[in-house]
Amino acid sequence: MTPARTTAALLALVLLATGCPTPPGEGAPGPRAPIEPAPDEPATEQATEPAAVDDAPPPPGPVGPAPLATPAPWEGRHQLGLLPKRSIRVGGVPVTAWIADNEDRRRLGLMHVREMPDDHGMLFVYPDVRERSFWMKNTFIPLSIAYIDERGRIATIVDMRPHDERGHPSNAPVRFGLEMNQGWFRRNGVAPGARVEGITALPGYE
Repeated sequence: MTPARTTAALLALVLLATGCPTPPGEGAPGPRAPIEPAPDEPATEQATEPAAVDDAPPPPGPVGPAPLATPAPWEGRHQLGLLPKRSIRVGGVPVTAWIADNEDRRRLGLMHVREMPDDHGMLFVYPDVRERSFWMKNTFIPLSIAYIDERGRIATIVDMRPHDERGHPSNAPVRFGLEMNQGWFRRNGVAPGARVEGITALPGYE
């Protein structure tokens, strides 16, 4: 073998031993370089499946708690926690009044109440003007009632004893009745003819 052929053979052995990639177009292709995205074409992200949306309608029934019904008089429960309250002035004196403005609320009134703050009372609101009468069945605290006309003036004041089932009439056409702890009107200098403010716009429903 000539020296030139010997040198070429040795060079080929060296190349094979070092694993040099085959030049393009000759034999097996070389390893693939990673493909870089074009500068103005951002790499495509793998699409993710959107979260499932619950399109099912809500279960039937009212939303939130159902309104509580007024207890019946024979149930032995009062209604103070169920009634709306309103700030009024009776002969200039501030009073917080529970509003009994429909038939069920007026029928129960202050039955089964065992005590009442001295600056609180119950205002009975009617849609019409006529003579009224109250009794004290199932009522445990002594009360005084002021019968009030449609203009907001007190027509008369009557004291009532607990459990007295006799009627206590207004003796005049009135639209409102305001029950307070017995003696409240006297202690605060409120007499017939005094004005009750903040009530004449209240509706009442039979």
